[in-house]
Amino acid sequence: MRIFFILCLIVRLAAPLPAQTSTAIIDTVAGNGSAGDGSLSTSVALRQPGGVVVDTSGNIYLSETGAHRIRKITRAGVISTIAGTGTAGFSGEAGPALGAQFNSPYGLSTDLRGNLYVADLGNARVRRIASDGTVTTIAGGGTLSPGGATEGAKGVNVKLASPRNLAVDDAGVVYFSDFGGHRVFRLGINGILTTVAGTGTAGSAGDNSAAILAQVAFPAGLALDSQNALFLADSKNGAVRKIANGVISTLIQGSTPTGVAVDFTGGLWVADPGSQKLTHYPPGGISQSFPINAGDVARGTDFAFYSTDSANGNLWRVAMDGTSSAIVAGGGNPTQGDGGAATSASLNHPASVAVDSSGVFYIADRDNSRIRRVGTDGVISTLGVADLLQPTGISIDAAGTLWIADSGNGRVIGISSSGSVKALAAGTFTTPAAAVADSAGNVFVTDFGAGKIFKVASSGAVSTVRSSLSGPRGLALAPGEGSLIFSEESAARVSQLNLSSGTLTPLAPGAWNTPRGLTVTSSGQVFVADTGRQQVISVSLASPAGLTLVAGIGQAGFAGDGSPAVDAQLNFPWGTAVTPQGDLLVADLSNNRIRRVKGAASTGSSGGTGSGGGGTAGSLTSLQVLNGASLTAGPIAPGMLLSIQGSGVPASGLPNVAVLINSILTPVISMSDTEIRVTAPISLHTALPSRVTVVYNGAIIAAVDVAAAGAAPGLFDPANNAANPAARGSTISLFGTGLGLGDLPVSVAVAGVAATVIKVDPAPGYPGLFRVDALVPTSVPTGQAGVTVAVGGVASQAGVQLGLN
Repeated sequence: MRIFFILCLIVRLAAPLPAQTSTAIIDTVAGNGSAGDGSLSTSVALRQPGGVVVDTSGNIYLSETGAHRIRKITRAGVISTIAGTGTAGFSGEAGPALGAQFNSPYGLSTDLRGNLYVADLGNARVRRIASDGTVTTIAGGGTLSPGGATEGAKGVNVKLASPRNLAVDDAGVVYFSDFGGHRVFRLGINGILTTVAGTGTAGSAGDNSAAILAQVAFPAGLALDSQNALFLADSKNGAVRKIANGVISTLIQGSTPTGVAVDFTGGLWVADPGSQKLTHYPPGGISQSFPINAGDVARGTDFAFYSTDSANGNLWRVAMDGTSSAIVAGGGNPTQGDGGAATSASLNHPASVAVDSSGVFYIADRDNSRIRRVGTDGVISTLGVADLLQPTGISIDAAGTLWIADSGNGRVIGISSSGSVKALAAGTFTTPAAAVADSAGNVFVTDFGAGKIFKVASSGAVSTVRSSLSGPRGLALAPGEGSLIFSEESAARVSQLNLSSGTLTPLAPGAWNTPRGLTVTSSGQVFVADTGRQQVISVSLASPAGLTLVAGIGQAGFAGDGSPAVDAQLNFPWGTAVTPQGDLLVADLSNNRIRRVKGAASTGSSGGTGSGGGGTAGSLTSLQVLNGASLTAGPIAPGMLLSIQGSGVPASGLPNVAVLINSILTPVISMSDTEIRVTAPISLHTALPSRVTVVYNGAIIAAVDVAAAGAAPGLFDPANNAANPAARGSTISLFGTGLGLGDLPVSVAVAGVAATVIKVDPAPGYPGLFRVDALVPTSVPTGQAGVTVAVGGVASQAGVQLGLN
């Protein structure tokens, strides 16, 4: 949300909107948001609740593994999302956890300082959500294999397999199990990672000996007792094992334990989905089991124990004495709202939307595995289509038939206007993503899994229209039905395919990030939902090189209803459709809403340039991000001076320009008609690409992804040139940028001969620059000599000449 507020500030500072400029306003026409946030926890539907932990204040934190987010339940029983967009992925480092992506998050733990730790299983990382809401990786994501020679490396430099569960002691030391890596690790407060148990090979050997030499097999749940003994649910070995003073032993032999907790008496609570039980083992007493398909378990401040039931989507509370148990979260209706206003209904990742000629629209409610209908009166209902599984694409043909790409079942079905259902070319498709029919009754299908576009003729004959595609997703027929428009999300392409000649024409090549659903109007305007850009973009078939921004500021979130669409936040826009009134409908997947951009298609434009008005806002151009010293392309480094070229904004626009690198607002140092100069943030995450975004008059006009690195040195031409040569053996000063954080070794070479480095310092008064003083080797010849500076083994550009006498 911080980015949206920054952009709003820019808008308020901008020039007034010209009277003749129209603006397309965005609002919500279906869906009430993020799957029950703000409701009682017992009224929501949970998708595969995985891990659970209770903080010192009694708040419950729950990982909704199947929905890729973290939920919080207050002591009053109100649930909210605190991390994750709801779509699997990895993003958002050093930014707000609500805008970050997780991938099947599982185990959770908290420390005494209010930090929450997440085993981000699908991303093979352990991440920390600080008390201020920012998320950071603390282990995993590196390239070093654990153990052996790399034992004792920094946690962020190590490559993990699938971190599953966590425990944190009072000092802030983090213990976690690597389920697929067959190890248990300890992450010190200094970030150093060491092995606690396991050799990396699945097995059961080593009881009553050193844990670091013992074998474990798919280790899962962890818990610490008051003496800092560590208890481990060794799932494949069917055992709960104890690690104390470096020695491992087996305490309990069961079925498939995956969660463990310790009560204040020293008793163990074990979650065992293999036996579908939660069992209490009191010290020296008789065990007691509860019929809960338990996956994880945690102790609460009320001395009760909380257990996730992933299979049934519930969270249970069991009193410590076993006298009571109850569901405290989950059990809600996933399609709540049928029969009422669509804006009050619950959607679960709507992936596609289609509109009939009367204005009724249909929603592929993907993760509810349903098709929802919203009438012209705004009332929502569920179509009676049996056995759908994650439908991702829908369309309506001229005859009123609703075509459904039932992706999870690998089939395409059609529902006629009379309600009859037929399967299309059964057994043909792998993962159909979209299906559209022409006026002759032929149906075209993009098959994401097969990498093909199929044609099913009205006779039933099946043929391949195009093969060897990279993630084909969106599909539409162009006006006249002579060509298909389709997207390839994995190749970042949108193309037009002539059905007669087979000629393929790219639309706006190089402009896309992750294009998915699309629609085409009768005038040839193509609207594309680009989830990677977090925007909806339009391109005209008559002029396919130019793009127009329709909706979205380019950062994931929910904001902007009632405002110009170009100033709004979307959260993984997935599908588009146009109403008879010329409004654009957008399936805003992770906001669990259908958004409407009023009049976007009736004017054939984006509806203006946003609240700033004038200039080039709304037109997406290509950027170059260059090293500020060498003016060459390449990776960017923390603190590096950057030259951004190609924004198309004149120098006079400086007051209304903002530059963001990832989610960080970066001050503009200087600006001309052809260049914007900024410095990269010191907090730049160097293991991932960075997005550089230029905002003008409140709208994103250009964005580009660039690689990042720990160092990317570039040099300015030295003061000692042919006209002002330096003496051999004298001290020279070289200025450049791309030093990084200053923690990497720096070397200088003159004519290929190593020079002695005297000192390396930031250049005073020059943001992003460094100064290196070095002694010119006496062995080099006089005249012109090439000079380079290397940082961490990465050398500056060739061709920089030093004058010597």
